Amino acid sequence: MILIQDHEDNVYAFKVYMDGYETPITKIQNEEMTLTSRIIVTGAPTVEHRRYKLKIGGHLEPTVEIPHEEGTDSIIEEGTATWGSREDLISLFREGVPPNNRFAFRDVDGSEYYMHFTDSLSPKPNTPVVTGEYAYFEVEVSMRLHPL
Repeated sequence: MILIQDHEDNVYAFKVYMDGYETPITKIQNEEMTLTSRIIVTGAPTVEHRRYKLKIGGHLEPTVEIPHEEGTDSIIEEGTATWGSREDLISLFREGVPPNNRFAFRDVDGSEYYMHFTDSLSPKPNTPVVTGEYAYFEVEVSMRLHPL
């Protein structure tokens, strides 16, 4: 389960398929070959991403308890989260709160970061029905750790 907190402190929980969980690190750099066959490398810090395959929808209890992470200064406080719907995820994806467009995030291992969405969002139906309590969607999302 991951948690996403919006700018109004609403917390949404989403189930994660672990086969879609990735944590790539990208090295941002430019390599240039000179006339004398030397390579000039200019770059910036590495960037960490998170990729998830989420299971959304279906017949769930309306809320889930947010566990307290012992020994940490939590960004997301303990309490109650709402199971996120397809519409909630689309709203979070579209929402951009200037100046930094970031949101608080708790990962499957309990680590917390500030993140922002990258790439695109395309919910795929995982059931024959696309509406109602028995409709499930599979959604691949990509996020980037936001510099503090």
